[in-house]
Amino acid sequence: MSMPALATFRHYLKTILETSGRRLVPALLLMPAVGVLEGVGVIMLLPMLALIGLGESKGDGGLHAAIAAAFDALHLPLNLETVLIVFAALMVTRRLLSRWNEVLSATLQQDLVWALRSRFYRALMAARWPFFTANRSSDFVQALTTDMNRIGHGCAHLLRVTATLMLLAAYLVPAMLTAPTLTGLTLAIGALVFAVLRGRIRRASLDGERITHITNGLYATVSEHMAGIKVAKSFGAEARNLQRFERITGDIRDLLLNFNRNVAGAQLWFSLGSTLIFCSFFYVAVRWFQLPSASLLLLILIFARMMPLVSALQQQTHHLAHMLPAFASYRDLLQRCRAATEIETADGCTHQASFPLREEVRFVDVGFRYENQNEGSLEGLSLNLRANQTTALCGPSGAGKSTVADLLLGLLSPQTGHIEVDGRVLEKSDHRAWRSTIAYVPQETFLFFETVADNLRWAAPEASDADLWLALDQAAAADFVKRLPQGLDTVVGERGVRLSGGERQRLALARALLIKPRLLILDEATSALDTENEERIFAALEALHGSMTILIIAHRLTTLRGAERIYVLDGGRLAQEGTHEALATQPGLYQSLLKHQDPA
Repeated sequence: MSMPALATFRHYLKTILETSGRRLVPALLLMPAVGVLEGVGVIMLLPMLALIGLGESKGDGGLHAAIAAAFDALHLPLNLETVLIVFAALMVTRRLLSRWNEVLSATLQQDLVWALRSRFYRALMAARWPFFTANRSSDFVQALTTDMNRIGHGCAHLLRVTATLMLLAAYLVPAMLTAPTLTGLTLAIGALVFAVLRGRIRRASLDGERITHITNGLYATVSEHMAGIKVAKSFGAEARNLQRFERITGDIRDLLLNFNRNVAGAQLWFSLGSTLIFCSFFYVAVRWFQLPSASLLLLILIFARMMPLVSALQQQTHHLAHMLPAFASYRDLLQRCRAATEIETADGCTHQASFPLREEVRFVDVGFRYENQNEGSLEGLSLNLRANQTTALCGPSGAGKSTVADLLLGLLSPQTGHIEVDGRVLEKSDHRAWRSTIAYVPQETFLFFETVADNLRWAAPEASDADLWLALDQAAAADFVKRLPQGLDTVVGERGVRLSGGERQRLALARALLIKPRLLILDEATSALDTENEERIFAALEALHGSMTILIIAHRLTTLRGAERIYVLDGGRLAQEGTHEALATQPGLYQSLLKHQDPA
């Protein structure tokens, strides 16, 4: 392995030790026990039979003497019945221990996957918003699914490697007792064969890196195609999507085939090498060492059982090398998630009492600029959101309206200036607690493939049916929910596809109101709706007037007439402020926008 691969392997071992804890101890004790019984059981049968006269006893040597001494120490008679009972007991014990070992190994593997998934998802949920905008969601999905499965399988391969080494050690003991010089020579030749095959292990690691990279592209492609399937059909682009998908899956097929060819090739060369070693071993044993037939038969049996184990060891090493790039990719993404973690308050407080919002929210000379783009940036912005009043924000595209919403939500932090809540400066460590007082309704409504009730309770899991109906009534959504086939138990489909746009938005508004927020933000929440549905939502908001602080971000200026104060943004700066009536009669950007939207 290369140095980076060795470093990754060390981290992988450390992770297994961390997630397994004390349960790794019995697993490690079981492996040599199974190995010893594997070696003792079958290999002892011939010498034991020889001791009772059912085999060649000539030249029995140290192993025969050791077996005879063990029987004598245990006061067991040396007869056929005792030998078979001892052999059967060893085999049954080995099988029981093997079963225990297999179950424990599977438990360690699944616990590793569970722990790593939980660790990664916890870090992901704690990351700041800009981290999500800078990465593809498919990268996270791959890390939690395909990569995680490969990492889990790697644990199984590592445990098998350990067990195989234990078994080989168990076989080597009687081999060394019988013919130490010959066995040592054979081991040296076997090590040489492994060294020759080292390049193939390196190629397995490179194949693993390519699989990780291409699989990432597959997840991204599928995710994008599924999200845009309606647009793809409208453009007749299904064939192009299929072509791209087949190209990526073809690359994955070729890489996996190449990996399997590499493994099969290594197996072929190892098989040829082991055959050559065995033949050389047999020739030397007969011609040079002139071993007696019993010892020779025992060594043949030992090496016949060792060769498949060594072959399995070589295969498992290939699979481990193939897995390590997935673990390296996982660790890199996890570290980037943790580096982007939001700062929390020292006491971890996230309840609404921390920010009662009794007076106002103030932007004081707030500046923010995105990397490599000017649109949406803010420069020296100052504005006030009075408590329990409705404030509106408008302006042309790219003026910075959504940036104001993201700053207000604590998803972004001012680069210059600051935000105050009732005179208290909102720090980064306050963002999570502050967000617990806010409900946000974006332009693109997100609904789960669940029932109406499930979608509402996603915001407030302990809400009663009465709470749900109250929120639906406040959002002017109760009537249409009552008309649904199963009412609250109606499944809305993926992203609410079974509902109209207006129904989805009113359901989203009801979900926001269910948590009884201090501050309600509607970010272009009605821009895609027809006039009738828009009027229904604003009628619902009108009924909430005075009971909570509301910020409305909208393009349609006629919908802002009920706001106590309207702020007009242009190029990240405050261009105008006032009521709808005052701004409509003043020459300026608001009047110009209003004329373009309503020429009459």
